[in-house]
Order: sequence, then C-alpha cells, then structure tokens
Amino acid sequence: MLAFEPKHTQPFTFEHACQLDAPTIADEISRLQNSLRVLSSTQKQLQDAMALEITPDADLQQAFQENLGVIGSQEERIVMLRKALEAQGAAIAGSPHYQVHTQPNPPPASMPQVAASVSTNGRGPEQTSNEDDESGGVYL
Repeated sequence: MLAFEPKHTQPFTFEHACQLDAPTIADEISRLQNSLRVLSSTQKQLQDAMALEITPDADLQQAFQENLGVIGSQEERIVMLRKALEAQGAAIAGSPHYQVHTQPNPPPASMPQVAASVSTNGRGPEQTSNEDDESGGVYL
C-alpha cells in the first residue's frame, strides 16, 4: 500500500482514508474544493482591505496568515484523498475533477491599492462562520 506523510495535522490518517468508499472520498474532495474557493475569495477580500490600511491591521494580517495555514492543510488533504483513491485502484491521476485548483496569493505588502468591499463584520457575502473551520468533513 502507498504511504502518505502529511505536513499538516489532518482529521484522519492516510490509512483511514484508504478504507473509505470512493463516493465518500469524492464527496469530501468536492467539499474541500468548495471550501478552498471560499477561502480564496476571502483572502482576496482581506488583501484588498489590507491594501487600503495606512497602518497595518493586526487582525486582518492574522486572519490572512491563519487562512494560509487552512488552505495548505485542505490542499494537502485533497492530495491525500486522491492518493487514497489511487490506492483503491481508481485511475484518477490525470482527472481534473480531483485536482487542487488554487491561485497563488501575493504577500499583502505587494498588493496594489484597490478599493475593497468588506462588510462591517469583516466577512464577505459568501462566507459563513464555519466555512474555513477545520472541524467539518469526514470523521472516522
């Protein structure tokens, strides 16, 4: 069996992922991809808001950095789940459905001054309180 050593703490091991059925793995990959889309949008909003600040806002910078960790963890989880599908014999190596699709975010200091639309509570219109929370997903 293949092995996978995650860099980030994950809610399940590679061995546990290999025991899941293919539809469950595919559903979890889709859920994670959606979460990454929301996080990417949130990161853009945070960058825009930070670009408008004359003095750095520590809360915005902290949220941005925390999101980077969540994004890395979720991208790694998708790779782990893809490898679990491959270990089960699924021929998905070239399938774009299971790929990690992200756009690199430049560091906040290099962001151009752009008008941002950030609501008063700091959340964008698509984000709910637990969409970037690591507590969702598959539990074994």
